[in-house]
Amino acid sequence: MRHVHRDNHISVNYEEFEGSPVLSFSSASSRIRKIYKIAWDKIGIFIKELMGWTEYIEGTRDYPEVSITHEPHYCKVPGSTCKIYASEIEDIRGWPFGAMVEVPTSTKTAEYKYAIVTVRYDWSFVTPEEDQPIISERIEPAAEFMTLSGTKLFWGPNDPIAETEAPAMIYRMMDWVYTFHRMPFIPSALIELIGFINDAPITSRTLGLTFQRGTVLLGNPSISREYTFFETTMWEITVRLTICTQDWNLFPRTNQRDAAGNTMFLHIRDADNQVLYPYHYGNFRNVII
Repeated sequence: MRHVHRDNHISVNYEEFEGSPVLSFSSASSRIRKIYKIAWDKIGIFIKELMGWTEYIEGTRDYPEVSITHEPHYCKVPGSTCKIYASEIEDIRGWPFGAMVEVPTSTKTAEYKYAIVTVRYDWSFVTPEEDQPIISERIEPAAEFMTLSGTKLFWGPNDPIAETEAPAMIYRMMDWVYTFHRMPFIPSALIELIGFINDAPITSRTLGLTFQRGTVLLGNPSISREYTFFETTMWEITVRLTICTQDWNLFPRTNQRDAAGNTMFLHIRDADNQVLYPYHYGNFRNVII
C-alpha cells in the first residue's frame, strides 16, 4: 500500500466570532477555546476536516492501494510560535444559532441556518516549534599560492634573480560560506552568476561586515535536496564567496611598488590599451539576503 500525506485545509466557509479565542490558565493546565460560526448543514464536514481523516483508494492490478492521510487542521496560540493540532483537542460542541428554517414536509426535524461550534484545546504540553535557521553564515580561511615573476628583481647590485629563483608568496583571502536552509526553490541567480564578482558593496547582516565592489567572487554552489514525509521538496544551498582584499580584476605587478613598498595591483590591458575584465560584474542582490 502506498501512503500519502496532504496538508489539510478547511473547505467550508466559517467565521471566527469576535472575542475568540479565549485563553485560560491554571497551575495544572493551559487551555484555549475558539468559537466558530458555520452553516448548520456543514457541521459534520467542518469537524471532520478539523480533526483530519484518512481515506483509502482501492488498488488494481497495475496500481497499489493508496491511503491518503489529510493532516489535522491547526490553530496558533496568540503571541507564540506554538501550533495546536487535533491531538490536543479536548472537546468540540455545537448548537443552533438564529431562527429555525421552516421545513414544510417535516414536523419532527429541527433545521437551522447556522451553528455555533466551540473547540477547546489543551496546550499544556505543547512546546514552540524549534527555531529553524533560514540563513547561516560563517567565515573560513582561504589562500592562493602565487609564483612571482623575477624579471627586473635583484638580490643586490648587479645580482639579478634567476628564472629558477622566482619568489613565491601566499596571497591570503577568506571564504564567506553562505547557506540557505529549507528553500522551496533554487534561486536562479546562484546559477547564473557563478564566476561573477559583485558590482556594488554588499553587507553580511549576521557578521556585520561590508565587502567593497569587486572583492567578492561567487563560486559553485553545493546543493542538496530534502524530500519530506509530507511529500514536499526543500533545498539546502551552500555558496562559497571568496573575498579578496583587492578587486578581482586587479593583478599584482611584482616589479612595481607603492610608497610603502607593497606590491601594486593594477588593471591589465590589451594591445589597444583597453582595460581587460576577466571577471564580469554582477548584481548580487538576489544572492545575499
